[in-house]
Parts: sequence; C-alpha cells; structure tokens
Amino acid sequence: MSLSSETTTLDIEGMTYASRASFVQKSLARTPGVQSAVVNYATEKATIEYLPDLATPAALKEAVVQAGYGVVEQAPDTSTTERSEEIDRQKALA
Repeated sequence: MSLSSETTTLDIEGMTYASRASFVQKSLARTPGVQSAVVNYATEKATIEYLPDLATPAALKEAVVQAGYGVVEQAPDTSTTERSEEIDRQKALA
C-alpha cells in the first residue's frame, strides 16, 4: 500500500451561490482517502489531494453528485509533447 498522495482538479457545474462551494468541499472532505479539498466558486473547480489507494476518481465525482452538483467530464489529456507538436503545426500554417 502506497501512501503517496495525488492531486486532481474537477470542474463543477451547477453552483449558483458562493456559499454552495462549502457543501461540495465538505462532501469531498468526508470521502475516505481525501486529505484536502478546496472548492473555488468563481472558477467552478475543486482541487483535491487524495490517497489513490483509498479514494478513486469515481468516489470523488460521487461526492460532488451527493452534494447536489455535477462534474464536467474532460476530454482525455494529451501529453506535453503532443501539445507542443500541435502548436508548432499551427504556427507553421499561420
């Protein structure tokens, strides 16, 4: 069992009041394996530090849903190299 933590960011949808961020934050903090959770109403993002052996991304998303909000699914992340290559291609076309 590894005790090294990971950090992830979730895009939250549906927060209509700043005070609602605390509901999401508390729900995440109660999730087993979560070491810290910070929810920013203005950016609609939650940054979570968690132990992957104890908490899964699905459990984090479920905590947001249990608080009454949704999680925006993000497209698969591309590598830094792929991004750099795409930027170079776009510059060459300009």
